[in-house]
Amino acid sequence: MDPLITVIIPSYNRAEKILASAKSVLNQTYSNLELIIVDDGSTDNTEEVLSQINDSRLRYIWQENSGACAARNNGIRHANGEYIAFNDSDDTWKENKLERQLETIQKTGADIVFCKLSIPQADGSVVLQPAKIREGFVDYSSTDLVGIGTQTLFFKKKVLMDFKFEERIPRLQDLELLINIMNSKKYNLYCMNEGLLDNYVMSDDSISVNPKKLLVALDIIEKKYPDIKEDSPVLANGLADLVKIVVIDELKKGNYATALQYEKKSLGYITKVKILYPIVFLVDWLKIIKRMK
Repeated sequence: MDPLITVIIPSYNRAEKILASAKSVLNQTYSNLELIIVDDGSTDNTEEVLSQINDSRLRYIWQENSGACAARNNGIRHANGEYIAFNDSDDTWKENKLERQLETIQKTGADIVFCKLSIPQADGSVVLQPAKIREGFVDYSSTDLVGIGTQTLFFKKKVLMDFKFEERIPRLQDLELLINIMNSKKYNLYCMNEGLLDNYVMSDDSISVNPKKLLVALDIIEKKYPDIKEDSPVLANGLADLVKIVVIDELKKGNYATALQYEKKSLGYITKVKILYPIVFLVDWLKIIKRMK
């Protein structure tokens, strides 16, 4: 018998988008699934909208507003599936996503697989992200995990019985979860070089729009994983690049003091030797100025 897959969608005031997200799950070519939508205390008509779906595989759970990660963890507690996947309330999947990910996890023996995000470009082309991770098992010590989206991940349930989402973190929840899992060396991670989501568009809550959430998330990651630079220097460089997005944005706004503050934080991921800061700083800012042109 085909194994049951649980799909979890956290939602908060997304009545206008949740229907498309839910239908993209229920219309998968792989049909033995349950869809758990965890409503994180919405004040709109999300429940009424979902009542339009006549499908016994859909389960609706309402909780007091506690954040998306708490909603995901709540969904995990109610999951009956042998495998668990996540979607976001404003994203849609290609119809064969679950089928392809199940095939891959069974074929490779992986504990977790992820696909790529298809990012539409201005010229009409599509780029798969994260671009630097190739098909195959992922080596944590030499891989930048930044950019692996929650909605691309597909887990054996046993992994999420051992590891849950960090409920305090306002963003980068997918990255923090993967660092936690990979640090344990208990489970493995496999990359599928396929874009199995419909073309992905960044949300309004981008890094440049809300840098404070990014910094809070990075502080949590730094405190939980103080050896991240030694364990995965490539990932540390990826975190530095995230902060550089904020640096460039602050420079464009003319906030030079704030940009310098963020630049110092960015350099902290690259080197512990403070005597090297002036040299690294100069080289780095020349690169930043070049990117701004």
